Amino acid sequence: MWKLKDDNHLLFKTPKDLTSVECLYQASNSHFLGGCGGGTLCLWGSGQRRPVCVKRGAHEGEMWVSAIAGVPMSNLVTTGSGDGFIKFWAFQTREREIVEMGRLEAEGFVNALQFSSTSTPFLVSSSNREPRLGRWYVNKQAQQCISIHKINYHKN
Repeated sequence: MWKLKDDNHLLFKTPKDLTSVECLYQASNSHFLGGCGGGTLCLWGSGQRRPVCVKRGAHEGEMWVSAIAGVPMSNLVTTGSGDGFIKFWAFQTREREIVEMGRLEAEGFVNALQFSSTSTPFLVSSSNREPRLGRWYVNKQAQQCISIHKINYHKN
């Protein structure tokens, strides 16, 4: 993150055992989440170099988190991977935790997620036989598809 006033930048770091950040979602002006290798989900604060919270095993197996999206102005995010699920998460910045709220089945690799910006909430997901950035794995039973999922979400 560049600090224009000071003309320098801040580098955000993953935990030492994680190799890469595959996708990011800016949840607010002060927090963002990243999907990492090994199925890990990280929550960063804008002023801290290390994650505030790390959720290991957010997706099963060796599958990395390949897609992330969130409901605007809320603490609800969703992640996708190649493990067969789209998962819903609630993050709490004060308690420094990320809690699974539910899941949907998804065949293949979830390569993109997006919440609607309309008054009727729904989630659009895109999945394919292989990850979007390379043929690291191939799921021959999966088909390329776009799915629309109606969700029930109420802000507290």
